[in-house]
Amino acid sequence: SATTTSIPVAPATSVPTTSTPVAAVPAKKKDAVEFKIGAGIFSTVGAVFVLASLVIFGFNYLEGVWQGLCLYAAAIAVILISELLIKRLSRPFSLVTTGIGISSLFIATVINYLVLENINGLIASLITLAIAVFSILFSRKKDATSIRLISIFGSYISFFPIDGFDTELSFLIMVGMLLMINLASIFLPNQSNRSLIAGVHIAAHTLFTGIVTAILVFDYMKILFVVCFVIISLALVNLIYW
Repeated sequence: SATTTSIPVAPATSVPTTSTPVAAVPAKKKDAVEFKIGAGIFSTVGAVFVLASLVIFGFNYLEGVWQGLCLYAAAIAVILISELLIKRLSRPFSLVTTGIGISSLFIATVINYLVLENINGLIASLITLAIAVFSILFSRKKDATSIRLISIFGSYISFFPIDGFDTELSFLIMVGMLLMINLASIFLPNQSNRSLIAGVHIAAHTLFTGIVTAILVFDYMKILFVVCFVIISLALVNLIYW
């Protein structure tokens, strides 16, 4: 008779499994992100309050030149808080508060010139030139689109001739400084969002050129100055687009 051989089968062994807390790691990351966002928001609000409190203090308890200096001190304080404190918590929020500080520098110059009358037109133009060049270099280093746009808008708003041009010299000073700012912005571009920055720059420059040209005509400025201004403006548009 045929014999059957039975093959011994090894008993099944249970493989130990380790349970890994899958949801624990994302929860920690989520908490860290929420903390950074919250800290960034509170820091930004705090920086704005510092700016507002210094401005209120200056206008209520100081007079003359000290009021104007307090405006600059408030703007610089916001920039320092942003770069030394908020930047460690959240880079996007630090760019927002730094932008607020830089725009406050432009506004402080306009207020010192038009409202407080602490500085004359030439000094205001030189200060605006310095702020614009600083913000352009800063935005290039940080590759920050928002700060570059603030420097562009701040320059055009600060140089806007509200009362027209008193003399041909004041007009030439404005054109020369805006030319330097525009050339610095063109030849020291940001690495990212160049098309966006160029489009906004062209739009702001074209609007400014049209308004200033109309002011020049109504002020009966010499036709040679008007033609030269328009030609330089068109050349700058080509450089920006290029």
